[in-house]
Amino acid sequence: MMIKQMVQKFKRKWIFLIRLTKYYAFHCEFRKINLQKGEICMEITYTIFDSLIGTLFTAFSRRGMCALQFFRDEKSHLDELKERFGFEPVLDASLTRTVIRFVNNYLAGNRPMYSWNVDLTGLSGFDKKALESIMNLPYGRVATYADVAVKMGGKNLARAVGNAMSHNPVIIIVPCHRIVASDGSLGGYGGGLDVKRRLLEIEGVTVFGGKIELQKFRAPL
Repeated sequence: MMIKQMVQKFKRKWIFLIRLTKYYAFHCEFRKINLQKGEICMEITYTIFDSLIGTLFTAFSRRGMCALQFFRDEKSHLDELKERFGFEPVLDASLTRTVIRFVNNYLAGNRPMYSWNVDLTGLSGFDKKALESIMNLPYGRVATYADVAVKMGGKNLARAVGNAMSHNPVIIIVPCHRIVASDGSLGGYGGGLDVKRRLLEIEGVTVFGGKIELQKFRAPL
């Protein structure tokens, strides 16, 4: 009887130790994930400003610019950033002057002499890869959705590429406005086709009859 009680007591202690080990492992992993997130971005700062193409929303992480978007409403932008990074964004109006200068110089037709580091954290793997593939597309040049699709693995991915461009969180810097349809028409753009046309024309790309002469302005990716 005594031996049986000792065995049961030992089993209870063993089960307790197993549960304690699992609990400790879970919290270590949880802390590891949070630390990794913290290393990616300990703080997200944002601001809202008026530009020559309308009101824009911009945000920065420690890695770089993570948002430059046509303003919708503040809550939707903040919710999107929180979902991407796991942090509550903080308003920082001190960002405004530098970003306004960059954007308005660009919109005035001055070719940027520098760019920004971009943080695409939180996007799907495909969207991130598609957007990264166009980062070096030259100022004043265009490529087609099919061109990007081929780079991503095949022309059949053109629609998925178009979807990725529509998810671009950092307009102008990630130049999705330089991606057009295979027939030279403008395709789509989150800010509207008038804005897309304006951005292209600022860069010296001629749009005639709603189309671009691809032989003249197309560049390889």
